[in-house]
Amino acid sequence: MKTRIACLTILVLFSSLAIFGQDQMAESLFKSQETKVNLKRTIRLENDSDIEDVVVTIDKKTERFELMISSSLTHGILSMELYDPENSKLENFTIGTALNSQKKETVNGNIRKSFYDPLLGDWRIKIIPKNATANISIQTALSANDYYLHVPETFSPKGNNDGDILKIEAKNISDTISFTIFDKFGSVVYESHNIDEGWNGTTNGELQPTGTYLYVIRAKNLFGYEVLKNGIIKLSND
Repeated sequence: MKTRIACLTILVLFSSLAIFGQDQMAESLFKSQETKVNLKRTIRLENDSDIEDVVVTIDKKTERFELMISSSLTHGILSMELYDPENSKLENFTIGTALNSQKKETVNGNIRKSFYDPLLGDWRIKIIPKNATANISIQTALSANDYYLHVPETFSPKGNNDGDILKIEAKNISDTISFTIFDKFGSVVYESHNIDEGWNGTTNGELQPTGTYLYVIRAKNLFGYEVLKNGIIKLSND
């Protein structure tokens, strides 16, 4: 069993070497092409029945189109529909209040989608209220790289405040699910769920030996989608 675990660990480490090189290329690209938020809008309806369209225009080729629509309704009925540039309805929802005027309630509805290689042209978000009192939030982003995660390649926890703590550098990340570091045998030497925390090179109070370690980061981007990054670091006590 130990032999199988050791073989698996070595395989993961070698795979990570290849992935790590790809990550460096992606990070370099991100620095020159960060997420572009094209629309962030909040709409307030007061006993409204007028149908309106919100248009998002994609005029350049992009890898991904992220869309997040959320609504909070306190009165009436509200429908939201999404149409692509070919006028095909892709998503929709309808919410409505059910209680009488003597009681108050709030009903929520949302659309959260990621479209890869989206069509160029006008994407329409149709707002269809019926005596609706509601708040609507619409946010979109176009980008090939909508987040940035980086861990330094080398780490020297010598106690001289120069690279003593290994931390994640992040951008457009809303939450860190886990930051885990493994030694060459596949044993966990560090794990945290707080992006602001870092590893000081010790496990159970003991400084870990010089060598190569594998890290795995699971996080969420601004739209709540889970992203994964792994790679290797070199710890040096020299």
